[in-house]
Amino acid sequence: TLHLTTCSNMTENLPDFFEKQIAEATKARSAIQKKYNVIAILRIFYFLAAVVATVYVTDKINAWLGILLGFILLGVFAYIIRLHLQIGWKKKYYNFIEKVNENELYRLQGNFKKIEDSGEDFLEADHPYALDLDLFGSTSLFTLLNRTATVNGRHLLAGWLGKKTDVKTIQLRQKAIEELKPLAEFRHAFQAKGQFHKGKQEEIDNLLRWVNTEASELHTNFTKIIAWLLPALVVAGTFAFFYFEDVPGIVIALPLFINFLILGKYRKTVTALCEDTVKSARILKTYVNLFKAVENEQLNSELLTALQSKMHAKNEKASEAIKKLGRILTNLEVRDNVYFAFTVNLATLYEIHWALALEKWKADHEDSIKDWFEALADFDVLQSMAGYAFLNPSFTQARFVDTPYAYKATTLGHPLIHSSKRVCNDFELQGKGKTILITGSNMSGKSTFLRTLGVNAVLAFMGAPVCASRFSIYPCQLFTSMRIQDSLEENTSAFYAELKRIKLMFKTIERCSELDEPVFFLLDEVLKGTNSKDRHLGVNAILKQLFEKNCFGLLSTHDLELNQLADQYPQYIVNRSFNSAIVNNQLHFDYKLHAGMCHSFSASKLMEGLGILGEGTVE
Repeated sequence: TLHLTTCSNMTENLPDFFEKQIAEATKARSAIQKKYNVIAILRIFYFLAAVVATVYVTDKINAWLGILLGFILLGVFAYIIRLHLQIGWKKKYYNFIEKVNENELYRLQGNFKKIEDSGEDFLEADHPYALDLDLFGSTSLFTLLNRTATVNGRHLLAGWLGKKTDVKTIQLRQKAIEELKPLAEFRHAFQAKGQFHKGKQEEIDNLLRWVNTEASELHTNFTKIIAWLLPALVVAGTFAFFYFEDVPGIVIALPLFINFLILGKYRKTVTALCEDTVKSARILKTYVNLFKAVENEQLNSELLTALQSKMHAKNEKASEAIKKLGRILTNLEVRDNVYFAFTVNLATLYEIHWALALEKWKADHEDSIKDWFEALADFDVLQSMAGYAFLNPSFTQARFVDTPYAYKATTLGHPLIHSSKRVCNDFELQGKGKTILITGSNMSGKSTFLRTLGVNAVLAFMGAPVCASRFSIYPCQLFTSMRIQDSLEENTSAFYAELKRIKLMFKTIERCSELDEPVFFLLDEVLKGTNSKDRHLGVNAILKQLFEKNCFGLLSTHDLELNQLADQYPQYIVNRSFNSAIVNNQLHFDYKLHAGMCHSFSASKLMEGLGILGEGTVE
């Protein structure tokens, strides 16, 4: 067990904490490396000495004594190999601890591109908000949150990002995250243990599918009887042949021949069993360590104790049952060795015994194993989000209100923007059909602010802390329309693609109305692909349709004429803006949300700065 420094004081300097973890892990790994090298050399010398000693005793003293000595020395050599492998495991473990802490430092620095897993494989083009809110990609919420130790946990995290759940479940997750948050050493150890076979999920999937299949033809009383009877006859016949005179060789040959026929009869069945299960033997060792870590930790929150309870069945812990399964599968692996097949396997029906043990294991645990892995995946995601919470101690948990169409936050910022550059804003919106119309110059922060609202809502709905000092929201369905692109493959212009997106939004609103679920929409530069007159008419029509719909949200635009809608429909439209200023002939943005419409625009000044317009053109 690695005894690293725990972060008991949450105000401790986080970079120093992670660097200390790395330094201690590096020191431990270096010490282990020395032991590993020494044992590697000893293995060679021991093997040579054992061979010489066995040959000498066999040749010079007594053959039977030499054979006995050889077996003893071989057993010791096997122990040395096992010890060497264990030390090698520890060496890798410390290396993974270093990697875990290095990734935390990258996140602290905002250097997300150095984190290997971007989660891009989870991107869905038609998702209501995944692409616009950077849920997945090199700099994304996924890279910010993902510390999962298992493939199932990784997939579950992506699912939680893409779909909200009910408030009760969210609140249970919040409490679990708060409990796991200070347990940095425990979480890092859990993550490191999962790295040994991370990514090799196919074997586990095959194993879980096999558990749901019917018992094979092996699982009968007849097979169980002959599996013990026939090897007993081989042993009896061998004993009789060597210790009694005039006993014919057929007393050995006949049982062996029958064994050969039995092995041939069940060969396909055993092979099929092995194809579905045996490959998972090694990865199961990793899962034993993960299950054991969760089982042995003292946890108190309702959700975490429920997950621990799911990892127990029939008075047996998941780690113990999985370890037993791993031992069965490891024993089945040797059946493919030709020499073993024509000696031990033929005499004892070895593979039949272990295949029967495998079938019995399935019968005993088929109702539990799926729950075990689901519970482990849930725990994996929770500890992952706890790591994110630990890294951001100033973030807060969301509060869910009973007032529909409500979103309120104080000092709200974007969690993917480094704290040294992050500009926070207060925000409040409430009311059915209520829309905040945001105007502002290029690069003033309109799009980033819309994403800030969306990203924090996603975090809130999965139970993770949000980047704000206070945050409350009514449960709702998010929908965004921001990054609209044309498609050569579908022969679709950006403007037509945007129209399809708007149509999808209205369909989403109608679907959610049937569920009595509000839609919170975020629309950025709507209908920017057409002329100003059509854009004005189109956005005007869209807004008026939204007034009576089961929704509320924000829309950003450059069309200042739309601000007049706030005068016509004050119960639905509110004007807000992001402004810019020219200070010492330089364009300056404060990235603050202001009341009213924008009166300062930056395009001309930007063009002048790039030399497109002559200097002094912009007054």
